[in-house]
Parts: sequence; C-alpha cells; structure tokens
Amino acid sequence: FHFNEGVFVARLDLWRRRNVTARLEQWMALFNEHPKSVVGVTQPALILAFFEAADAFDVRWNRALRDYRLPPDEARAAYVLHYNGPTKPWHPRALAAE
Repeated sequence: FHFNEGVFVARLDLWRRRNVTARLEQWMALFNEHPKSVVGVTQPALILAFFEAADAFDVRWNRALRDYRLPPDEARAAYVLHYNGPTKPWHPRALAAE
C-alpha cells in the first residue's frame, strides 16, 4: 500500500467519526519526540492513520510523471499529472523539450 497526499479526498463524516485529527496529532507528536525514527513530515502519519482504511483512486487521478517518462497516450488520459521528481514543467530542461 502506497499513500501519496498529492491528491487527497476525504469523507468528512468518516473523518470525524473515526477521530482522524486526534490520531494524526498523536502520530505527529510521537514523531516530534523521536525525529530520527521517521522520514518525511506528513506522509508517515497519514499512512499510519489510514492504514487499511483508504480506498484507491483510478490511477488517472494521480499519474506519476517522473522525468517525463510516461507514454503520450497515458499522459493524455490522465486527469492529474503528478510531477514527482526534480524535473518540473516550468524548469529550463522541460521548456527546451517543447
């Protein structure tokens, strides 16, 4: 299971019923007490808070596009392109490729 908060949709009724805010605050407090035990800021807490309680989106809602290595037909079919890496569309390398 991989969780990426780049695209996040929550059912607020379930969020409140499951007391998610308090659970996230508990995880963040624990990580603050033991900073060397975790990598990242929010993602580990979200993974732990939503473990076995998250639904998967269709991959088109968060299509990873690292260094422009996605077939053009898949890029066109995506709803959201997630530029997860050092190369972003506004960087000189990307602009030169247009």
